[in-house]
Amino acid sequence: MTQADVKELYERIPKHIGVAGFIIFTDEGVKIESSFQDEETFKYRKEILQFALTSRAAIQDIDPNNELHYLRVRSDRREYICIPRDKYFIIVITLPDKIQELKKMGVEKKDK
Repeated sequence: MTQADVKELYERIPKHIGVAGFIIFTDEGVKIESSFQDEETFKYRKEILQFALTSRAAIQDIDPNNELHYLRVRSDRREYICIPRDKYFIIVITLPDKIQELKKMGVEKKDK
C-alpha cells in the first residue's frame, strides 16, 4: 500500500455516512493511519486485528486455497468491518443506527 493509497482511503472513507472512524494497520499491528485517538486505536488494534488474524488463519486451515476477503461483525451499537489487503488491514467502525436514521432522511454521503 503506497502513501497515495493511504491518502486516498483517508479522504474517501470518512465521506460515507455512519462512519465513526477507521484505522490502517500492517498485519504485524503497526499503525499506518488512524482517525481515532491513540487509546481507541490501541483498543481496536488489540481486539479487532487479533480477531481478523485468527479468522484468516481459520479459513486457511479449512481450505489452503481460500483466503479472507472481508470480515464484518455487528453489535448493538457498532459495526466493525475489517478488510485485509496484502500485508495490511483496513478497519472501519460504523454506527448502524446513524446510517439508518440518515438514510431515512435521504442522506447518502456526508458533506465535506
